[in-house]
Amino acid sequence: MTLQNEHSSRHLRLRWHLSANALQLKALKLAPPNSLRSDQYRQLDYQRALLEAELRLQEEIDLLRKYDPDQPREPAGVPEGGQWISVGPSAVGLAAATVMGTRALVEHVLRKPDEPGSKPLKEGIDEFNRLLKQPDPTKTPIFLFRPKDWKPDNPGERTTTRPSAEVKLITKDQVKEDCPEYGTVQNLTNLAKNSAGKASNYSSPVLWGTAVHSKLNQLVKNNYAGQLFAEQSYVKYNEDVMDDKSIYHQDPSYSKRGSIRIDVLGRVHDNVVCVYDIKTGRSGLSFPRVIEIGESVSRHYPNNPKIIVTEVRPDQ
Repeated sequence: MTLQNEHSSRHLRLRWHLSANALQLKALKLAPPNSLRSDQYRQLDYQRALLEAELRLQEEIDLLRKYDPDQPREPAGVPEGGQWISVGPSAVGLAAATVMGTRALVEHVLRKPDEPGSKPLKEGIDEFNRLLKQPDPTKTPIFLFRPKDWKPDNPGERTTTRPSAEVKLITKDQVKEDCPEYGTVQNLTNLAKNSAGKASNYSSPVLWGTAVHSKLNQLVKNNYAGQLFAEQSYVKYNEDVMDDKSIYHQDPSYSKRGSIRIDVLGRVHDNVVCVYDIKTGRSGLSFPRVIEIGESVSRHYPNNPKIIVTEVRPDQ
């Protein structure tokens, strides 16, 4: 399997942040101990864990982008049958793929051609994000995909198709036809926003977003257990943190107050699950978010249903 040797710019940036984090941790270890330094150390160690988790995910994404499905395999009938044939310097890439990328290749490659109306996954994400900016407040885009189509029944099966999705711009009333709890989730989000108070009362947009998501998490669990699931999103939270550098200068204890982002999952029937993407920060989906949503739904609904994603924001 041929891999390019260069890393993505995001991968290199994450490595740089990890290096800077390691230097700060080392300096704090050498400094005379006191309670403030202990808090700073715990905060930096928490950031290190977040960065390492994102780096692992980014490595899988980079691997998927570099994957060449047309690379030849050894023919059947020989001991090495089905194995990738390395070509020149790509042997190094093959070793890397074996160590860190096998799961990405198995999980993120389609087993069948795209259905009518579907787009390659990246194009679908870009289209969804573009439609989120359209000016009509009565309409909203939805993002549809089925994770089981990314997983071949036989891990050795070879395919040249890619992950895909479908994007539609529909009215909010039509969203309720596909996802009947859309109005309920919108109301709960508004209640959570009102309970959290004004964003200006918080020292960072990330802290206000954390408060809204935490309130919503409790509303869902206390009032809709079994009907709706509040599923924590590491990727969403980390993307918001990366957009707001000031969070790194906050009181380290903020992480103890429930630093979360959630999606709300609602099951329509056996073949469809609606994911209400609750947003207080950045708009849109990213490739890691789509993968995370697919894995979150699979934990609750292992029958691999079709997933409909729609964004929900608190009313102004």
